[in-house]
Amino acid sequence: SLTSLSGLDSLHSALNFYVWVCSSITSLNGINQLRGDIPYGISLWANPNLTDVSALQNITAVTNAKFEINDCSSLSNLNGIQNLNNISALWLTNLPLITNLSVFNTALNITNSN
Repeated sequence: SLTSLSGLDSLHSALNFYVWVCSSITSLNGINQLRGDIPYGISLWANPNLTDVSALQNITAVTNAKFEINDCSSLSNLNGIQNLNNISALWLTNLPLITNLSVFNTALNITNSN
């Protein structure tokens, strides 16, 4: 099982970025250089020990797909997504420890209302 994203340190751009069903992942450290628009989506799904998404801090947009965090039961904050300013869709589901969405950029534009 994947335990770390180290080794992706030189990754500066991507069309999409998915981390699905990685029970050993606790953080996204290793993708800290990923920046700008990730046009075809970011999906963090069923990562029960994920506690830190701060490595997403340089991402500003997800223009053609959704930004999704689902079923990450150990995640207690969304620090790292404060620079998102344009996304197509936002799905935050099954995050029992998330009680506050104030980390979102006040200028965040969500273009798809479905």
